[in-house]
Amino acid sequence: MKSHLPAILCVDDDASILSLLQRVLGTRYELTTVRSGADAIAALQYKPGFAAVMSDLHLPDLDGIAVLCEAEQIAPNAVRLLLSGAADLEDAISAINKGHVFRYVSKPMDASTLLEQVGAAVAQHQLLVAEQQLLEQTVQGAVRAMTELVALTCPAAHGRGTRLQRLVADLAAIAKMPSRWEVEVAALLSSLGFVSLPARLVQRYLAGDELDGPEQAMIDRLPSITEGLLSAIPRFEGVRAILQQQFLRFDGVGAPRAPKKAEIPLGARILHIASDFDLLQCRGLETAAALAEMRARPGQYDPILLRQFEETVGYLGPGIRSVDLLLQEVELGMVFGQDVVTPGGVLLIARGQDVTNALLERIHGHWAEFASGNRLRMIVAAA
Repeated sequence: MKSHLPAILCVDDDASILSLLQRVLGTRYELTTVRSGADAIAALQYKPGFAAVMSDLHLPDLDGIAVLCEAEQIAPNAVRLLLSGAADLEDAISAINKGHVFRYVSKPMDASTLLEQVGAAVAQHQLLVAEQQLLEQTVQGAVRAMTELVALTCPAAHGRGTRLQRLVADLAAIAKMPSRWEVEVAALLSSLGFVSLPARLVQRYLAGDELDGPEQAMIDRLPSITEGLLSAIPRFEGVRAILQQQFLRFDGVGAPRAPKKAEIPLGARILHIASDFDLLQCRGLETAAALAEMRARPGQYDPILLRQFEETVGYLGPGIRSVDLLLQEVELGMVFGQDVVTPGGVLLIARGQDVTNALLERIHGHWAEFASGNRLRMIVAAA
């Protein structure tokens, strides 16, 4: 049975110290104890969810500050504590001032001080998690409202954004990306600039039609238009960075600049793969052919992410099936498996969109006659 106690990672090469920590903290927290920096980093990577990480300053392989700096990158919400003796006070103060450490715990330790310091660290972790959840829920609610409006004015943009969100969500989870909400929001809003284009141009672009010079220039400006629309939203710096760099080649070749590979945000590398895959599918390629086309573009994508993407891609999977229904029969929880287009060629709903209450109102209201005679493929969860 999974423990409901806050999880604490303790790192010290002294077995007696680890035994003391277990006696003092073991009844209040779920303790993981390791005796080297390498084991600590492995625990952080393979056992997510630590509320705090407490490391001795002196370890056989890495110093404790290096371990806590690595912990900051792997698990930014895990609050960091440093164990050290009085002789190392200057190093401890330096680590605190640089922001890598929340508290310094001096050796030798007494039980009451240890409980107080660890308790403060867990309280700080809970505050960080609560703030992050509030931010994510607020942002996602605002984005959801924004995308509903986009669906009314440009179904193609909304459909593409919804498809991209599903694709990046799976890949970001596999890649263990922190703050995954940023790449999901970036994917949802990546086609926001489409609302500034003629609907016919959007459809031709997604279909892979050849565009003339002015038309291609309008398409090329889309990332900057979208970034500009989002520039006034606070705490969207990560989202905007993903959108700005989503089409940079992984090998750093080409315009607008040639960054080092490590400089391209992970979210941008994920969105690049998902965006190109979706475009290829929009242009008629099946999954296998689209992936083969992408593999034939050396240097374009992060090769590790592309391999992971190949393992996760596709709308159909365990517990998912497709059904043919009349448009008037669709229900909440379903996903449109194909575009809904009027006899006159007007796109009403794009492939990949979720069935929402707002869509159902239009289907049973304004589009009632059309919906009663139009069959289409829907994606549903298997019973």
